[in-house]
Amino acid sequence: MSEVIRKDDTVYKILQAPDFPLGREAGRKGCLLMISGSGIGQVFDLAKSVSVFGRGREVDFQLTAPSISRTHFMIERKSGEYIISDQQSFNGTYVNRKRIERPTVLKEGDKIFAGELKLRFSLLDAADDSYHTQIRSMAVKDGLTGVFNKAYFLDFLQNEFQFSQRHHSPISLIFMDIDHFKTLNDTMGHDAGDQVLRELSKLVRDMERNYDLLARYGGEEFVVLLRGVTLDQTVAVAERIRAMIENYCFIYQGKILKTTVSMGVSIYKGGEEYNRPGEFVQAADARLYRAKLTGRNQVCY
Repeated sequence: MSEVIRKDDTVYKILQAPDFPLGREAGRKGCLLMISGSGIGQVFDLAKSVSVFGRGREVDFQLTAPSISRTHFMIERKSGEYIISDQQSFNGTYVNRKRIERPTVLKEGDKIFAGELKLRFSLLDAADDSYHTQIRSMAVKDGLTGVFNKAYFLDFLQNEFQFSQRHHSPISLIFMDIDHFKTLNDTMGHDAGDQVLRELSKLVRDMERNYDLLARYGGEEFVVLLRGVTLDQTVAVAERIRAMIENYCFIYQGKILKTTVSMGVSIYKGGEEYNRPGEFVQAADARLYRAKLTGRNQVCY
């Protein structure tokens, strides 16, 4: 069973497999834990006899970072041991900060360095696996709404921006803000506001279109990131979200609450429109501000 978090050459996979005998460590399985970068808390199960890591599409586990080679390192499971070897990577593979020149047996707690990424080797039982899954969720998800948080979005956007620059593949951003949210909190209370945030997040998350990322940017602000779509397609997605929320009835303590959202849209095609991801976000935010100033409950682009 697998969960795909990223797409194309920027995919993270979590592979879950039954426990297998490991000699003295029977009932435990070898894993790599991501302990730096946007994938922090990620668990990579080393269930296969050979697991190859790198940036290319042909590997078993794709890692997103400019410093990662297409085929960077390999871990082989043999007779209850896990053996790591570099695959002629450009930057080399390091175990506990020492560059490996030949296949090396991994021990519990060993730190693996590949480019700017840092991973830790562990032998986990079922309880450990559940714990690290919870830690991963806490690191990347917003506690109230369950969607991705701002920190994860910014890391994700950095990688998407670099991908767009390399391949001239467009990415689009919808910046969304709930209209008159402070008034809702002041008149109905923060519990009512929290319920609206949770339900609105679920509404957008459950939309039929599989956008690339939904995150809570802060307060009543959300961002939706789309990849490989035109400006017209992005605006159409934003308009569907706007209309859906406008027509939805939030129920709090038997009372019907109605709200609307304002949105700003920006698109980046990998050229010189923006020099950095922050400018891309600021462009969408400026259009959101314009939507607020000119009447709310609309999409500006």
